[in-house]
Amino acid sequence: MTRRGLRAFVLLAAVLPLLLAAPPARAAADVSIYGYTVGGSWTPVENGGTIPVGATLEVHVWVDLYSCDPVTVHWGDGATETRSFGSFMESFEHTYAAAGTYTISASDGCGAGNTGVIHVGGGGGLGMLDPSSDTFMPTLFGLLLAIMGVILAFGGPKLPTAAPPSPPAPNPARPRRPFVPGVLPSMAMHLVWHSDIPPGAPVQPDPRIPMVPGQQTDVLQRMRCPSCGGNMGYVAEGWFCLNPQCPLIRR
Repeated sequence: MTRRGLRAFVLLAAVLPLLLAAPPARAAADVSIYGYTVGGSWTPVENGGTIPVGATLEVHVWVDLYSCDPVTVHWGDGATETRSFGSFMESFEHTYAAAGTYTISASDGCGAGNTGVIHVGGGGGLGMLDPSSDTFMPTLFGLLLAIMGVILAFGGPKLPTAAPPSPPAPNPARPRRPFVPGVLPSMAMHLVWHSDIPPGAPVQPDPRIPMVPGQQTDVLQRMRCPSCGGNMGYVAEGWFCLNPQCPLIRR
């Protein structure tokens, strides 16, 4: 036997007695209060809620694989109901004829689990509008929103309105740029560094290449300064004459 196989055998020999000696998992039946029916209308209710006298309460009882049949529900008023489960949850119903506070529990051969408490009477059958119900605040908030929606739908309260503001003064018309004939040369072919521009050189108007009918316009040709004939360069600020002796340079 290899060293790895020997280790696996020793581990199995140590764990197997613990697994065999461990008691089987036990589980109990849990009660979940679901809702009640009165006058043909069903209303949700939770643990600790209030229902009217004569209402039929519905609870859900949950079990698991380790639960034991049959399961008995104790309604707290002396009544019980016993049933064998065919699934993990069964629904039970009971009608309370007298006001009071009742503790509902479910038990099987494995013991009892979580219980539920229901108050009968006192709440006047308010259901979701019962202040002791967990759904009271969401229901109240929804009613307030509905009332506000109705008010807004009919125009809402009439508030005094201020005089309409005077119309703004019209913006002065911007002067239209004069049309300059010709084709703008390629700026990429004339890109230069700012250090290439002589100090004091002013920004020149955008140069234009005249168009000749029937001929292609060469936008890659070099542009010359109209004052001194030197080369022109382009930076972000515009076009400049690169001749340091240009008479347009401000000394």
